[in-house]
Amino acid sequence: MGIKDWFSKRPTPQPVWRRPFFEPGGRKAEGEFFCYSEKPIPTSFDLAAFGYPEVKQPGVGVRSDGREDDPDSFASGLASLAESLPSFVSQIESVQFRHVIVFDELDPKDLGYLQAAWASVRYFLHHGALVVHDLRANRWRTAREVLALPADDPTQACAWRIYVESEPTSAHGCLTYSSGLAKFGRPDLIAAAPPKDITAVSDLLNKIAADLANGRRPILSDGAKAAAATDGGFVFEAYVPGFELPPRDFFNDEVLRIKFV
Repeated sequence: MGIKDWFSKRPTPQPVWRRPFFEPGGRKAEGEFFCYSEKPIPTSFDLAAFGYPEVKQPGVGVRSDGREDDPDSFASGLASLAESLPSFVSQIESVQFRHVIVFDELDPKDLGYLQAAWASVRYFLHHGALVVHDLRANRWRTAREVLALPADDPTQACAWRIYVESEPTSAHGCLTYSSGLAKFGRPDLIAAAPPKDITAVSDLLNKIAADLANGRRPILSDGAKAAAATDGGFVFEAYVPGFELPPRDFFNDEVLRIKFV
């Protein structure tokens, strides 16, 4: 094979994932992916074949540790795995290594940092890791699920989660809320509605989450309130856990309430 042929067969970095609605003035995007394997996997690698973007991303770090290095944290992760993917319970005892991909980027205008982190995830899954946990979205994916999609597909890396509660637990009815928007440097969301309306409200919350992930930003005004980026009907307020909206767990330093007016 000649030099020209060799270069033509080398994997090339992918175009950077874009944020079509980006509005500046946001905060730091941050997150973590945890890959679990039975055997050690080297952390020095070339990621071009796994979807790494064409622009270098310095805000991504990788480390690996063993079960004995941090047994409590490791056990917590495996307990979450057993709850989320019961089919993996029989394999949990064989899992001995955790590969942690961390990322952060201040007010990112594109999603290159997330793309680079996901390329690392794909590398570990390709080389023997069984599952990956997206901590901020609290989602588990199997190696088969992730590797079934092409390297340039952002669907799983950019996923967030919408929770919908069917029983009223607040003064305004049932709760619906998001998890995972910290990966985009945006606040997570929470809303309440009567049981008959909760599905429609959760759909609305999901649409707003998509806008935020794609770069839109709630513009703060009057202190806690924010202008809604829709045709009206609600405002954003700072989320204050209490009687109106009971506390829920968020992997995000900022949460906004969607309040209907």
